[in-house]
Amino acid sequence: MPSPSASADLTLPAVLDMRKARDLKRILEAAIDRGETPLIDASQVARISTGCVQIVVSFVSTMQQLGRQVTIRHPSDAMVHCFSDLGVSETLDACKSE
Repeated sequence: MPSPSASADLTLPAVLDMRKARDLKRILEAAIDRGETPLIDASQVARISTGCVQIVVSFVSTMQQLGRQVTIRHPSDAMVHCFSDLGVSETLDACKSE
C-alpha cells in the first residue's frame, strides 16, 4: 500500500453528470483506499451535476479527516459557479490551485 503522501493525477472529464457519478465515486474511493493524495485537474469541466459536486465535497471531507490534502488544479468557471450556486465554494476554495 502506498504511503499517504503518494500522489496521482486525475483529470476530470468535460461532463460530470449523473451518468458519471458512480465512476467518479469509485475512482475517488479507490484513491482513498490506495492512500493516494490526488492532484485533480478540473480545467475541462463544462458541466457538473449536483450529485457529482456532493461526491467531490464528501471526498474532500474524508481526505481532510484522514489528514490528507486534496489539490484541485485550474477549476473551470463552470465548476466554480456550480460550487458557488450550491453554497459549497469554501470546499473548492480550500483545494484550489491555479
